[in-house]
Amino acid sequence: MPEEADESWVVDDGLGSFVSSGWFFQEAELAQFVRWVLRGQLRPWRSLPRHREVMRIVGEEHHWFVRDLWWTSRQSAEAQNEYEREREQRAEDARQREARRQELETASRERRKVWLASPAGQKAQRRRHEAKVQRDAQKLEQKVSARRLRTRREEEESRHRAALRERQVLEEFMQEQRRDAQRQAALQELELRARATAEEWWALLSRPQVEELFRAVVDAAWRREQVRVRIPEGGGVAANFAYGIPVHAFNRLYGIVRPCPELLPLSPQLIYQQVFARDAEEARALEAGGLRPEDRRPAQECSLTGALAAGALAWLPGSGAAGPVLSAGATALHVYGPGAGRASGTGRVGDRAPSYGCSLSGRRTAGPGLVVMDITAADEDTLRAVMDGLQRQWATSGIAPVRRLPGEPGVRARVYADVHRPGPAN
Repeated sequence: MPEEADESWVVDDGLGSFVSSGWFFQEAELAQFVRWVLRGQLRPWRSLPRHREVMRIVGEEHHWFVRDLWWTSRQSAEAQNEYEREREQRAEDARQREARRQELETASRERRKVWLASPAGQKAQRRRHEAKVQRDAQKLEQKVSARRLRTRREEEESRHRAALRERQVLEEFMQEQRRDAQRQAALQELELRARATAEEWWALLSRPQVEELFRAVVDAAWRREQVRVRIPEGGGVAANFAYGIPVHAFNRLYGIVRPCPELLPLSPQLIYQQVFARDAEEARALEAGGLRPEDRRPAQECSLTGALAAGALAWLPGSGAAGPVLSAGATALHVYGPGAGRASGTGRVGDRAPSYGCSLSGRRTAGPGLVVMDITAADEDTLRAVMDGLQRQWATSGIAPVRRLPGEPGVRARVYADVHRPGPAN
């Protein structure tokens, strides 16, 4: 109770005042409120519907209350009435202004209709229409001009790019032509040096010694296989058989006589042929060049990749043994290859060699140990494996670019090697 707390009674609700545009709660002591009422300073007054919602702060929160009856002073009651009259007056003034505006607009539209119907109005309307058409034409012309300019720039850029591409293609073509010319020159030089090497090799024998060697080959073929060998007239070295001389029997290749040891890497197909050496020294030279008769694995059990790993690229041995066959005279004939040392002719040179998915052909050498090899394989992985094996075996030009010929299967590459310089694997 207020008496217990030594406090006075307070009127907390129902007492209000109208300020500016709305009602607000007021607080007063009960005794003071009673004196105001008895003196007629406060009277009950109803709030208008527009002002019945009143906000009040309770604690720290805002609350809305609905009050339609207040104890208030005469000034607050008059303030509410005055505010409402002013509000209504403002609304009426706004309605009158809007009505006047609409009236003026209607009159203006009517006058415009009358003016447009007159000759002066029609003339002015035609001028406006012509001006609008002219402006639209100018805008369209500007758009067309901008589009033409953009198209011209795009065409110029396209021609410039085409010229750059053409110049680049021409430069690449000229570079390729220069590289081809250099390769052709190097190849010609290699061929000349290979031919010179072969000439030096055959110059070691006199004509009688050559004739004696051929007689030994003929005699050995007759005694071993009862085969008559035909000796080519005038010699006839073959570049694809390391500049040895091929001899034939029954219209088939029988063997190769005295290939050049330094050119053996150019002719890997010699492993499938009978090779005839003049004496033990030449036989040792052939073995040093890669024709190793002691390697007795069957050819069909060897793959090109396995040969690379073994360090004997394409020098797959024949199935026969090698041994001297003495002829009449002082020549000791050494025979290597299929059929060597056998009485029958089943190991003929004409037998087909196994396929390894890759072919390797030499282009002769430019001297001792220099080799140009053209490699053809079914796919790029096999081709790169072969070139990797080559550079492990010998000093080569490395992994060469892969080439494809239109209309021909497989991929190709060219490798330059020096078989007298071992690779990292050796």
